[in-house]
Amino acid sequence: MKLAAPLTLLPLALMFFVSTLPQQAQSFCIYNKDDSKVRFYVKQVGGVDKVHPGKRFEKKGVYPGENGCCDYQNYDCSDIAEKDYPIKLWFNIYHFGPDAGYDATCPADAKVFVSGTQEDPKFEVTNADGQAVPFELYKVNRKNYSYGFAKPGNNTDADSKKKKGDKADKKEEGDKKDDDII
Repeated sequence: MKLAAPLTLLPLALMFFVSTLPQQAQSFCIYNKDDSKVRFYVKQVGGVDKVHPGKRFEKKGVYPGENGCCDYQNYDCSDIAEKDYPIKLWFNIYHFGPDAGYDATCPADAKVFVSGTQEDPKFEVTNADGQAVPFELYKVNRKNYSYGFAKPGNNTDADSKKKKGDKADKKEEGDKKDDDII
């Protein structure tokens, strides 16, 4: 009888020990910064071609201070369980209407921070260690998309633009509008 009490504490002690072990970040996460005035919807549209579009990572109504994550070792989040595998996320910034938003291509372990305003959202992307990583950001209109797959026709509007990190380059006149860099 004296042994029963210590044995009941063993699972609790084991849970405490496991919870104190360092956790390796194995997710991409989307954060709406606390000071942000942006509200958005996010859905994964690339890097998970083997998964039915209805099963992909999706978070509706991400308000300031909220976030959403998806473990890249889960095949609903990444085709290949590697932190550098490229994924694509679509952000619908509600201010621009139901079909307008941004495609962001980043590594599977990315932390995407959204801030700014509805009219002028800002994106910052880091890896799990907090180091800035290169990413591409395209302004797109998804009115021709169904479940993340392009329907026949142009999948971007005439005003689509591209950002590459925070660096802005200008295209020569006569280049395609949907390849313009912001």
